Amino acid sequence: MNRLQYALLAGSALVALTATGCSSNTAKPAAQQPAASGSPAGATPSVTSSASGTTGTAGTASSSLSSASGASSGTSSSPSAKSASSPSGKSSSKAGSAAGIPAACDNAKLNASLAPAIAGQKASVQVIAVKNTGADCELQYLPYVWITAGPGGGPEQTRPLIPSGLGGGPLIIKSGATQYAAIDLNPGNASNAVDGYTYLSVTANPTPDTSGKDVQDLKLPAPAKVAKAKLGLYLDKPADAISSAESADTPEQ
Repeated sequence: MNRLQYALLAGSALVALTATGCSSNTAKPAAQQPAASGSPAGATPSVTSSASGTTGTAGTASSSLSSASGASSGTSSSPSAKSASSPSGKSSSKAGSAAGIPAACDNAKLNASLAPAIAGQKASVQVIAVKNTGADCELQYLPYVWITAGPGGGPEQTRPLIPSGLGGGPLIIKSGATQYAAIDLNPGNASNAVDGYTYLSVTANPTPDTSGKDVQDLKLPAPAKVAKAKLGLYLDKPADAISSAESADTPEQ
């Protein structure tokens, strides 16, 4: 092989190496492109992330509206799963509306009072009557009640026991209708019951949104002795409400 042939072969190899090097150098930026800001290849993960974020947001909104729940997530709420201001854990008013259920009752349109005693009612029992003066609405399974001494001072305020295992479908109270919840202040007729209680502070429809302005103070007919008081569920008749209170066995959380 003469010098000319060697020169031609060397030139061909150099051209091949140069082409290979250019091809390799061109491929590197393309592989790195998704990490570069504003590049078309980088836009695809951004869109996917945005779509995922939208789905997550919708899921969060849906979760916050339902409850429970529980009531209403509850809002509502067996009661032990809820905050103290929302014993039944049922759904919120927004969740109820979305599911075709009436909105949560507005406490401003629920009038609480003490119902007249019925035949055979114990002296330690009071029946709370809650009348709906607004449109049909969703009510928690039971009111939120503090037993207090009133503004004049006295024994420490206390809470009643409530029934365990709450749950089920929504409780709808019709416009103009009344629901009853009974409280037995001294179910065991204990001799060491604390005397001097004069008020029931009632939140008729407790939800996470309720506050002190929703509390209605009901004055007892006479100062009462209290020991391990029991509160029952809302029911249509005073007699049924009194029976419900007898099954209360759980401190509300």
